[in-house]
Amino acid sequence: MRRAGCWWGLFLLACGGHSASAFAVAVALAGQGAGLGPLALLLASAIGVSRIYLGAHYPLDVAVGAVLGCGCGALARLIAP
Repeated sequence: MRRAGCWWGLFLLACGGHSASAFAVAVALAGQGAGLGPLALLLASAIGVSRIYLGAHYPLDVAVGAVLGCGCGALARLIAP
């Protein structure tokens, strides 16, 4: 398994970019009409699992990406409600 991540300073912050993007969009869409939020969260979770299954990221990479993505999505909802 190859290690996908990015160095920031002296610390290794392993970030799953696909997961971060997917969860950011999912959280930003949460609360929208037509049940879009739960569907987007389900899709984001599937993307995260697929990154682990394909060997592109370790589970912790995906978890960190999901947390960062959720934070960005929540910030987007605050800025543009």
